[in-house]
Amino acid sequence: MFAAILFFGACKSPEESYLDGFESFVERIEREAKDLSDEDWKKNDACFSEFVGEKYDKVKGELSYDGKKKVGELTARYCKSRAKASGKQFLDLIESGKNLFEGFAEEIMKELE
Repeated sequence: MFAAILFFGACKSPEESYLDGFESFVERIEREAKDLSDEDWKKNDACFSEFVGEKYDKVKGELSYDGKKKVGELTARYCKSRAKASGKQFLDLIESGKNLFEGFAEEIMKELE
């Protein structure tokens, strides 16, 4: 059974292997995006750059129309997750600034009383 899995897994075309890997990566990002740190994002951005750069260059001549369309879709999904996460970080920063300002304002009001 294990040999059969290896055999059939080895029969994937370069297009299928590339798209499967890229899709697995994007799905993981979509699941984990809200919990990723800045350092995690740097690593994932580097991995994403490999998928749309070096790895893409190796298979672009073999990609079908649908394969190229899928690359565009996966790229958009990654960028959407990245933007949402950055937005959350920005909102968290605003929230912490708001809390800081409220504390500052309360102290000023105490001094003015």
